[in-house]
Amino acid sequence: FVRRDGTIDHDALRSTRMTEEDLTAKLREANVLEPGEVRAVVLETTGDVSVLHGEHMDPWVLQGVQG
Repeated sequence: FVRRDGTIDHDALRSTRMTEEDLTAKLREANVLEPGEVRAVVLETTGDVSVLHGEHMDPWVLQGVQG
């Protein structure tokens, strides 16, 4: 996880070698309008970054994610 419910996990950013600017760009790509709507940002095994946002998130979406 890089971002959890609107707060930046700076340790996760460092461990994934992402900058805050990289994160912000990914949030814009995902059409995030409010930081508080972000539930998680996942660095996938493919190297892609998935931004999960919205009011509700079913836990099955995070199956297999280490964090």
